[in-house]
Amino acid sequence: MRKIASRPPILLLMLLLAAAACNLLTRPDPGGTHLPPPVSTAPATTARFEGATITTYPISGQTAAELRAQMDLYGPTVDGYKGDAAATWYISWNWPGYGTETCDLSQASTSLATTVILPEWKGATEASAKLRQQWSTYLDHLAAHEQGHLDLVAKYYPQVRPAILGATCASAEAAAQTILEQLRAADRTYDTETMHGAAQGAVFP
Repeated sequence: MRKIASRPPILLLMLLLAAAACNLLTRPDPGGTHLPPPVSTAPATTARFEGATITTYPISGQTAAELRAQMDLYGPTVDGYKGDAAATWYISWNWPGYGTETCDLSQASTSLATTVILPEWKGATEASAKLRQQWSTYLDHLAAHEQGHLDLVAKYYPQVRPAILGATCASAEAAAQTILEQLRAADRTYDTETMHGAAQGAVFP
């Protein structure tokens, strides 16, 4: 899945983690990202997802075909792509005098929030051992793909504040947005090269 990025609210330093595989976040545009309401949160069992919020959506079934149909129905849609999982990030920034010619970029602050959305199979204990093993393997590969998106965020996010500090009051916003564009491009390339995780084994059934 792809990550989504949205433009940081101007006077707000709060983030949300929106966002398959995934995409990054700046201000979400209407009709851009549509995610199912989180139904539960749980610690990651298949990847570290360090610092991320883990959200799951429930699926049920006793056959591989039933599980596939459930993920097709309830899986998250991010930036127009519907997948089985998603890793999303939201980066925002602010500084004293934002939007003025007399701002203080030395006091600039940045913030990051990341979220991973994964399917949660309800009733797995009633299924065959073979199907449970197949699911476990798939979930491992799916989580590894989403972790790859978070790794890209970890690479680019530290570049945001230095970009702001090296700019002027008039160009700081554009400098920060340039880093986000680079991150978005890296996300798109990653999904293309991995076929949204399929090339990494994230294929079910």
